[in-house]
Amino acid sequence: MLFIDESREARTIAQGVFYGLLYMLVLVTISMWMSGVFRGITGIGSDDCDKSAWHVCGANVITDAKTGLQYLSTGHGITPRLGRDGAQLHE
Repeated sequence: MLFIDESREARTIAQGVFYGLLYMLVLVTISMWMSGVFRGITGIGSDDCDKSAWHVCGANVITDAKTGLQYLSTGHGITPRLGRDGAQLHE
């Protein structure tokens, strides 16, 4: 009987750990979804290359430390950042 009681206790602990992890996973998923909705409604974090708060272009501005010239990078390549007059932007 002693072995059966220990097995039940281990099963109870395992179930508690499982449900605790499942609860945390659900909370993280809901919070990530809510932050996306909040960002979409308010437009926080969007910049001028985004079509809208829901359609983000994903470009990053990189500034050359030596020259101060700015470049755009999307992770697939890099290109000079140009102003309305066609000249490369600098800090």
